[in-house]
Amino acid sequence: MKTGLQLPSFTWPGGPEAIGPTLARVVRAADDVGFDSIWVMDHFFQIRGVGRPEEPMLEGWTALGFMAAHSSRARLGLMVGMVSVVMLFITFSSTFLFRHHIKRLDSRTGNYISDWTPLPLPYGLLLLNTAILLLGSFTIEKGRRQAFEQAVVAPITALPGIAAERGWRVPWVGITALLGLTFLAGQALAWRQLTQRGYLLASNPANSFFYLLTGLHALHLLGGVLALGYAVLTGFLPRPLQRKRVVVDVAAWYWHFMGMLWVYVFAVIALG
Repeated sequence: MKTGLQLPSFTWPGGPEAIGPTLARVVRAADDVGFDSIWVMDHFFQIRGVGRPEEPMLEGWTALGFMAAHSSRARLGLMVGMVSVVMLFITFSSTFLFRHHIKRLDSRTGNYISDWTPLPLPYGLLLLNTAILLLGSFTIEKGRRQAFEQAVVAPITALPGIAAERGWRVPWVGITALLGLTFLAGQALAWRQLTQRGYLLASNPANSFFYLLTGLHALHLLGGVLALGYAVLTGFLPRPLQRKRVVVDVAAWYWHFMGMLWVYVFAVIALG
């Protein structure tokens, strides 16, 4: 039987300033006593039944990256994390498609009309952003494999007479973080182009759904960029290679998920 530890609340003694050190101690203690996995919730605010909305709550994926730097054996998980994000976007995209095709009866003409005005998407810019994000999946996978190789070779190179390769390594994780920031900048540029042409958030339902879907994705991707930044920082800290590998591994799988999610969102917006 395997036993996991769930952390539903971060309201701990010492206030918000003590959350980081306390969480690190909890993770190390869970490792020491033999927990197989450690889980956190996928919420931006505390949920009813656990605490008050104003209580401290950590962003899930960033918290996992921090925890990975302090765990050497326990598997880390985001409670219903990807499932909840998928359900969120499926809900909004389904509403988008329903709202797009719904019509009402005009009492004056007797015809069914729609107040939906299609948004002239900047396809060239959005396709470029898509290519940048997918390129990030390639670079983070290279970084994940690089971290895995370093963790595997480390015990061997620790033996007397066997030296580790000291050559320069491509900073794949850092490159991925820069690609993520470039993608977000490209999305912001697309929003700016549309608003300058008069396609504002509340001027039409099509506009509202475009900004909602792309904005939600950008918000979740920003969490991935923060996790990558933490992974880069961890690489310069005196941490065991196995812990560093776990940080990169968590960030990599989330990045792949964000790439697939964007392809879905873009397809819904473009073809819906």
